[in-house]
Amino acid sequence: MKAKVQRKMGKGKNVRSAVAIFCLLPFAFFLIPACQQKMAQQPSFRALEETPFFEDGRASRPLEAGTVARGQLSGDHPLMTGLTAEGRKVKKSKEEGTTSEVLAGSPDDIKNYVDAFPFKMGEDDLVRGMQRFTIFCTPCHGTLGDGKGKIVERGYLKPTSYHADYEFAKHRKADDKSLPPGYSRGFGRYRLELPMDQVPVGYYFEVITKGFGGMPDHAAQIPPADRWRIIAYIRALQLSQAASLKELPKDLQETAKKAADEAGKDKVGGHHP
Repeated sequence: MKAKVQRKMGKGKNVRSAVAIFCLLPFAFFLIPACQQKMAQQPSFRALEETPFFEDGRASRPLEAGTVARGQLSGDHPLMTGLTAEGRKVKKSKEEGTTSEVLAGSPDDIKNYVDAFPFKMGEDDLVRGMQRFTIFCTPCHGTLGDGKGKIVERGYLKPTSYHADYEFAKHRKADDKSLPPGYSRGFGRYRLELPMDQVPVGYYFEVITKGFGGMPDHAAQIPPADRWRIIAYIRALQLSQAASLKELPKDLQETAKKAADEAGKDKVGGHHP
């Protein structure tokens, strides 16, 4: 008797649940449109999309010929290129028996690049350059600019060290045609052996802007002025790793001498006096 009563109660619950679901179905149909996200219908205008903003129905207009943005510099200004007038020319190849052209900005001649910064570098500029160098450069070039970055440890192409190994270059064999460590690979392609601390600052700017080899271009990430500040900090790194004791302030000479003696060296960076 008790079991029959329980079965009847269960059937009653099932009937009530079915009725409730049936009654709620119409409301569910009204809620479906409310859940739709119209991600494809953005509120912003697309280029050339029809809009009432202009009388002719266009959403945007092309720049008038000759328009110059406020603060914009010409494309041949040293701040924007790092190139000299000679470096902006397309030239004939210097290789005998060839008719190929050397593109503008190619490192076939040291005179293609400016060797002075386009604006005065102060302490704030060096600090800014250090910050930008740490963000964009250290993953590959390392904190000292020696090419020992973390990405290199994971199989990425090792970049050239900013610090030339003059001892290697001095004592290598006469038939050794390999490029000494810390020498420019760009100039090396044109058979010019140039230590990185003697490479014009304009060449650094060219490489940061357009990239070289396995290094991508950074024009989109780093504004021109910050590229120059990074280069100024690289120069400071080169000086710090190759300075002689007599070039340091007197209050630092004793500390540096002790550190150099402990390392068995007679100069701070171990490169050249």
